[in-house]
Amino acid sequence: MSKPAVKRRRLAAQRYENRRQDLLTLPQEVVFHVFSFLEAADLTTCARVSTKWYEAANDDHLWKPLYLVRFSNPRQLLVQQLRSQRLHSKLATGSHTAGLSTAATHNIDQRLNDRRNKWKNLYKVNHNWETGNCQVDELALPLKEERLPIDQTSNETIIQICHDMMATTWGGSSYIDIWQIHGSHIEHISKAGPSTPTCTYVTCIKWDTVDTRRVIVGYSNGGFTVYQVDARERFVQQLAHYEARPSVTCDRHCVKSITLCDNVVMTCSTDMELSTYTFDEQGNTRFCHCLTSAMHWEPLTIEVYSKGDQTYQAVVCFGMSVGLDSWTIGLQEIIFTANLILNSRHSSSRLPPGHGLLDRIQKISYAHPYVVTSHKNNTMQQYRIITEHGKRIEIEHVRTLWGHTNSVGAMAMDARIGRLVSGDRAGIKVWNLESPRELVVGIESGFGERMEWIGFDSEKIVTVAGDHENNVKVWSFTSSNK
Repeated sequence: MSKPAVKRRRLAAQRYENRRQDLLTLPQEVVFHVFSFLEAADLTTCARVSTKWYEAANDDHLWKPLYLVRFSNPRQLLVQQLRSQRLHSKLATGSHTAGLSTAATHNIDQRLNDRRNKWKNLYKVNHNWETGNCQVDELALPLKEERLPIDQTSNETIIQICHDMMATTWGGSSYIDIWQIHGSHIEHISKAGPSTPTCTYVTCIKWDTVDTRRVIVGYSNGGFTVYQVDARERFVQQLAHYEARPSVTCDRHCVKSITLCDNVVMTCSTDMELSTYTFDEQGNTRFCHCLTSAMHWEPLTIEVYSKGDQTYQAVVCFGMSVGLDSWTIGLQEIIFTANLILNSRHSSSRLPPGHGLLDRIQKISYAHPYVVTSHKNNTMQQYRIITEHGKRIEIEHVRTLWGHTNSVGAMAMDARIGRLVSGDRAGIKVWNLESPRELVVGIESGFGERMEWIGFDSEKIVTVAGDHENNVKVWSFTSSNK
């Protein structure tokens, strides 16, 4: 005689529970060995079963091989992301946590937990980069600003971002505002301006890529100011100031590009003067040397790198005309000290084979060894710089990047990981410069207006579109809406 249906169901449930308990009571070594054969999605599912399985499924020894196998350029990705983590590591020390609020302490604990699960978090962030899975937050910036009462002022809004710090200014102002991004909101740190009265206005801003606490500002009279930002103390210190000319009656002296390395500053003005300066710990500035071009190159970007022994390498990359309606790029490398120019090499790129004439260059981005230009026909051109020590320097055309349906308004690049991010009215696109499949993902933004500026680090993209409130968007890949 068969058992009643209720009793059969009870016995089946008991046998299932016994088998479940057997699985959950397996030795941790056995669970870990079994999990080593699973993929990332399976590990995520297993982590929901129990506390014991959660600890096993999040072990770094399981996620490290998954990360290294999947992502094509893991070493460079790891370099950038660990560097980004180290920027926040000081917050985890006792001397820095004293006096913090409960919420701030909770955020620090969360960061410490994230570092314990380093490889899983790296996998998650880079998976989100490849799939375009991100959370988008709009940040509201106040746009009211006192401007100088002069006719030559620019109406341009200038915004530069480095990791979580942002420097902004509006046309006609000699001051900058320093902000700090906290997730979906932004906090004003301080307003900074020259210590001496000036009738000039800001024409360009750039953060130091090595010491990310420092930011340099170029002015319409050819001068500059170097600041150091202490976000914790909400204080901005002026490290150096150079007043080149007393007035702004002529725009030809405006600083159009500027860069900073150690205590060396290099500027390029609209009248094509490439000037080098140094400053000491007391803030005293000294003019070193200057190179002048008879031709006007547009657009133009400059970078300076330290070579050790007080020797520096400057790279000037610019657009140049090679005919009536054809454009290419030129590059000049300068090796110098504070007192002497040691060497200079110049090169230009040939027209890409089979491409015919190139439209006028609108934007140019340089990060050794890559140069990327954007053009009116919605395309971008990728170049590679090939150098031979002490001999010659060449620029090789790599490929044309297709995918934008509107003119590219802004782009940013990190050559260490081979990543390029570009934006137009339709949205942003992420490119892998070292992979045959160059376009990784496209993300629609819903802006419908020209993108003015774009920047990124290992965890987020920050974009600026239009001259209005809520014009700054943060695209975070550490969390997502999906």
